[in-house]
Amino acid sequence: LEPASGYQFPVLQGQHCPGVQVVNCPICVKNGNFIRLSPPTLSTPQELHFCTELGAFHQIVAAVDEPTWSEALTEARKTGRENRQLLVLPVGTPHPNLWHALHWWVPSLSLKVRSGLKLKDVQVVIVFEQSRLPRWGATKEQEISIIEGFAKFHKPIIDIFSTRTMALAEGNGGVACGESVIAGLPSFRYDLWSSQASKADLAHFRAELIGASGQHAKPEQEEGGHTRVLIIQRSADQTRRLRNLGSAVPVLRRLPGVDDFRVQHLEAS
Repeated sequence: LEPASGYQFPVLQGQHCPGVQVVNCPICVKNGNFIRLSPPTLSTPQELHFCTELGAFHQIVAAVDEPTWSEALTEARKTGRENRQLLVLPVGTPHPNLWHALHWWVPSLSLKVRSGLKLKDVQVVIVFEQSRLPRWGATKEQEISIIEGFAKFHKPIIDIFSTRTMALAEGNGGVACGESVIAGLPSFRYDLWSSQASKADLAHFRAELIGASGQHAKPEQEEGGHTRVLIIQRSADQTRRLRNLGSAVPVLRRLPGVDDFRVQHLEAS
């Protein structure tokens, strides 16, 4: 499926998401700035790379002197945010949109499982997509309200990662420090890049949600089961309109096992 002409996808090296960075040295995030003790070691990154369903961005990891570093560690200890591990998760949009949220929570919960992260050892740090200003079409005052709404809406998911309240890589986000850092996520946006998420990631996500809710998992669908396909089509004035949908539909209908196929016209619904 191809988007309508005129839509410019973000350009990344190799056309792929940078994925996950594992940094085995101490890093703090202080009021939106990532810092490390100077001088750097060979394992210390100069910047952290992130991608979301909306694009790619990076955060500089600035070198600071010993007094500044000690001050950050002291503040983190006072607030209970000095941890074994910082888990820095990029978020595309703070608005309460579950479809967008799946782009981060599916790979991030799977990352938690694959990395063997423990609730008591992890501090989650949320970093919002930074490439567009003003962010979210909002004023600075409105941004505060939007972020507060994000924290409330997503708290059930955040609580699966850590016993600690999440930190924000924002100007008023305080300080959080970790002995090591896991930053970024595998891409889950199939229409921008080849997805780096897999069926196993979906299984991990499902298992984590079920475990947190205390419910019992239902048996997985057996091979040869039914497959449902839903295609979302945008209106003619939208840059994300699929221009070859007419020719693609007959091909998709012939896929083995597809017995429920629908096209939803989003703006008309």
